[in-house]
Amino acid sequence: MSASETYHPLLALDDWPVVIALVPPIGSPERITRHLSALERLIADGRPFVLVMTHDGPSGEEPPADQAERAIWYKARLDSLAGLCRAIIQIETDATRRTSIGQRIEALAAAFPIPMRVAADMDEARRVAAAFMPSPPRQPSAVSTSPATSRM
Repeated sequence: MSASETYHPLLALDDWPVVIALVPPIGSPERITRHLSALERLIADGRPFVLVMTHDGPSGEEPPADQAERAIWYKARLDSLAGLCRAIIQIETDATRRTSIGQRIEALAAAFPIPMRVAADMDEARRVAAAFMPSPPRQPSAVSTSPATSRM
């Protein structure tokens, strides 16, 4: 069992703070419940991250019941998620669907506090994620002690 499997079976953590979430295929049992439990695990961890979502199998339109379950969860947990998640990047290999997702993202941008992007593949997703990654703590700058800058 890998470290990611012990953390959560749908999450790959090898490139933390970039987290890869494998979204179960549409129609799989408890698809949304399993995906949302992965998000709960990330919130419970308390560390900032960038979420890259990829699909296990063909993507498509979610059934209304899945959309409703996701909407209820986001309504209750969005502030907690937004406090830690620096961006959500969805991988979509189909150019037509990628364009459609990009248009939905633009429409949601004003109401959704987490930046969202769509990428064609994992390499592009990693490049996009880099712009949103939490910065490491800054080291204090060295203070000059030369006579020209010190005051006695």
